Amino acid sequence: MDESFELRGHMSELRGLLFEQLEKGLPPNSFFVNGKGGHGMLPNTLHISLADNLNAGKVLAVGDVLACSAGSACHTGEAQAGAMGVLGVQPGFNGGNLRLSVGRSTTREDILSASSIIINALLN
Repeated sequence: MDESFELRGHMSELRGLLFEQLEKGLPPNSFFVNGKGGHGMLPNTLHISLADNLNAGKVLAVGDVLACSAGSACHTGEAQAGAMGVLGVQPGFNGGNLRLSVGRSTTREDILSASSIIINALLN
């Protein structure tokens, strides 16, 4: 099997696990997956928009234990720019964006730990 195909599968599987953990741990309808359905999704990246009652900045505050990106060049926090609209970001999801990536060396345990950190940061 081609190594790049295998790596792509590994990362896609871990991205899926991260999504599942966030879905289980966060309240219903508290985040929206940008590019859901495979359109525009990279195998290693989960990009979510948070509901208005959540704050992506809280996740950045735990930067000493978790590396992630919040926001994007195409989102102002006040209004959606054209690119975010193209991604299908819905009204009510202006709590910020999180861009979460996995890599070659990311493990299942890393994902379980990271998802717990993200959930705790957002809910506390």
